[in-house]
Amino acid sequence: LQVPPDDCTPEELDDYSAAALFLQSARRVRSGLALNAANAAAIIHICRLVDGLPLGLELAAAWAHTLDCADIAAEIARGLDILSTSQPDVPDRQRSLRTVFDHSWRRLSAAEQILFRRLAVFGGGFQREAAEAVCGASAAGLTALIEKSLLQRDANGRYQLHELIHQYACERLAALTDERAQLYDRHSRYFAAYVFQRQDRLKGEAPTAPRVEMQHELDNVRSGWQHAVAAPLIDAIEQYMEGLFVFWEMQSAFGEGEQAFAQAVATLDKMVGQPDRRRLILRANLQARQGWYLFRLSRYDQGRDLIRQSLALLQDLEAWVELGYPLLFAGACAFGLGRLTEARQFFLESCAVYRQQGDTWGIAGVLNNLGQLAVALGDFVEARAFLEESLRITEAAQIRHLRVHVLGNLSELNLAQGDDQAAKHNAEQALVLARETEEQYAITVQLSKLGAVEVKLGEYAAAESCFQEALDIATSLGNRWEQAGCLNQLGEVMLHLDQPHEARRYFRQALSLARDIGAMSIALNSLQGLARYLADHGDTSRSLELACFVLYHPDSEQLAKDKARQLSERLAAVLPPDEAAEAQRRGQTEQPDMVIARLLADGAG
Repeated sequence: LQVPPDDCTPEELDDYSAAALFLQSARRVRSGLALNAANAAAIIHICRLVDGLPLGLELAAAWAHTLDCADIAAEIARGLDILSTSQPDVPDRQRSLRTVFDHSWRRLSAAEQILFRRLAVFGGGFQREAAEAVCGASAAGLTALIEKSLLQRDANGRYQLHELIHQYACERLAALTDERAQLYDRHSRYFAAYVFQRQDRLKGEAPTAPRVEMQHELDNVRSGWQHAVAAPLIDAIEQYMEGLFVFWEMQSAFGEGEQAFAQAVATLDKMVGQPDRRRLILRANLQARQGWYLFRLSRYDQGRDLIRQSLALLQDLEAWVELGYPLLFAGACAFGLGRLTEARQFFLESCAVYRQQGDTWGIAGVLNNLGQLAVALGDFVEARAFLEESLRITEAAQIRHLRVHVLGNLSELNLAQGDDQAAKHNAEQALVLARETEEQYAITVQLSKLGAVEVKLGEYAAAESCFQEALDIATSLGNRWEQAGCLNQLGEVMLHLDQPHEARRYFRQALSLARDIGAMSIALNSLQGLARYLADHGDTSRSLELACFVLYHPDSEQLAKDKARQLSERLAAVLPPDEAAEAQRRGQTEQPDMVIARLLADGAG
């Protein structure tokens, strides 16, 4: 029967035959059943759970005399037994869906029964190749199950067990412990190989196709990974690790990735016996990726600590070829937290490891980070050398995911060197590529870079639109580092639009976030914005103090230093010499925590 869509209103439910049958049947046992938004959603869920099967709808409705619709849906999701009846006028064979399934099971040949219960291992459907490899299926066997209404095949050739039939097949399989264990091992290893085969394509010129393929098989991939971790299957975990890491990174699924790698680390730690070198290296690599996702989730100290622990373990093991990623992650953490000199050292060491291995993806990635860092430090010659080499590699090796970020950083370099048109061209190109890849984090970053170009060109409305969209995405991702950066940029736009109180609000929000996450470089950008606000509102001495604090702080980015220098020179020229000298002294000697706490506490900023 026709199942209503999720957005169906209570008034529209009767237009769908599945919902109409459920309501008609439910009102036979509960005449006063009224429709409202809550139970309408539950009825839609029930219709979907039984896939519009008339018998399933009638059996579910029979429980309406004792259960609310939401409770009926929850019970169906838990198992088959609720879909039964004791009404005397129902034929024995149709007293429950379980009875119906039992009857269908008895009609199967021995070979068909084996195949049917084995198909329970798949979640969310499967392709024929997977069924052949994991279950020993044949085309004839699959066709026989379709003919007996136990299996469906869609127009794209994908097979699917209805959810209730899948539950029944799981019960049949659960009774055979040894067969079940071997089957789940095969399933896990099959999808480990499936992910491994796609990891290089995920890093390549056309990442969308393998990403869509993995999305279609995501239930199987998740199930396979979870079994590999629980078993544990070391070889399968090794095959899953990199492909899943890249996939989750592109999906901005940082929370799922962090939990998955944390679970794997915990499992390895619980294994009996002295860990061998292979297991220790795997643990370190998993922990490094878990740490990176913690950093992405704005749990900066935890992420940094795990990455450094991973790095130390690999160094102790003299596993030099494995150091590229942890060094890169450590550098990115240091950069994000404003420790620019420390970040540069990590990046250079990572680059050396990747060059020794001839790993083009790793080389291009770390050169891009070195280029971005050089822009922040004001070393534009070095920045161009790094970024242009990275761009050449990404074009030759067809690494679209990285080329997005290289073009964005080239735009930032163009802007710093005064080539506004080149900056806009590169920023727009980067954003187009980012939108094509549908990677939300990359879209956020490139929107911010295009917004900075629009500010330079005086297109403040366009800049505000870019920054606001970037802020919305960063907020949805829970990325507080990007949120704080977007808030600072919106503050800059408000200053240009002569809306100083809005600018102050944005800078204070950014400063508070930056303090919470320990991102000093972002906090310094907030402070230089607040210094300009204070100067425009007559607090010249305090403005000079903040400008000097930013100017002389070792973690200030070059753009923030340039703005602070211009402001400090202008203010020093109008203040009495003694007052200017005292403000400059305070700016160079005060502790960062005190400066930030005072600004946030007294509301002056």
